[in-house]
Amino acid sequence: MEKPLAGRTVAVTRARKQARELVRRLESRGARVEAIPLIRTVGCLSKRASEDLVSGLDRYEWIVFTSSNAVRYLLGEPGEPIASAGPAGGGSKRPKLAAVGRGTAESLRGHGLDADWVAKAALAETLAEELAAQEVRGMQILFPCARAAREVLPDRLKAAGAAVERVELYETVADDEGMERLDQALTGGELDVATLASPSTVERYHQVWSRLKEEGPLLVSIGPVTTKRATRLGLQVAETASEHSLEGLVAAVELALTGRSES
Repeated sequence: MEKPLAGRTVAVTRARKQARELVRRLESRGARVEAIPLIRTVGCLSKRASEDLVSGLDRYEWIVFTSSNAVRYLLGEPGEPIASAGPAGGGSKRPKLAAVGRGTAESLRGHGLDADWVAKAALAETLAEELAAQEVRGMQILFPCARAAREVLPDRLKAAGAAVERVELYETVADDEGMERLDQALTGGELDVATLASPSTVERYHQVWSRLKEEGPLLVSIGPVTTKRATRLGLQVAETASEHSLEGLVAAVELALTGRSES
């Protein structure tokens, strides 16, 4: 198999729990991968509050997930007791499940759940429009999310007549160890590419990069929302994934480094 990224060093800046699959994909293309997590997530709800939320999920017609983290913080890790009380737990009715993309849908499958709707493009805007086009007026919709999640999805569904409950399950904070490692890698010119998979990783990358006088590696973004945040902070993105997924991100890395993509 051709190794188009052989001899190239790529930084994966995702949180540790989310980095493994991207690392594997990049290594399979020949890259030397530096796992440099710039963020980590922490829960916002107590265990009791989480359990109460999960036990009452049958009152919603839809649960809308815009990240794998939202799945994990709502339902727990696959096999945990709280997961068995969720939408597949045998309640009187099962809410429909919507996922922003294939990665989030795969996280649901890890709990034995199939998404009833997966957005055609992995963007909150796309998912919002697709759901709003259905008859959601008067429906109760749960939007489990990060503390910093944008309002574009709940606002659009509310405009379509739905009653949307936003529940902030987790927040993203800096990974201090990863930030220190990035400082070393940028100062030493160790990286050919740094991948950016969310606006929060962009912000942490910029926090380190802006203190240095180094040009830095090529930056490759997972999608337009992440790229927009980078541009606003004065970062130049070499490539933005055309498909907003890990597969698309790997293809964008190849394109940035070789001018072509085999993914």
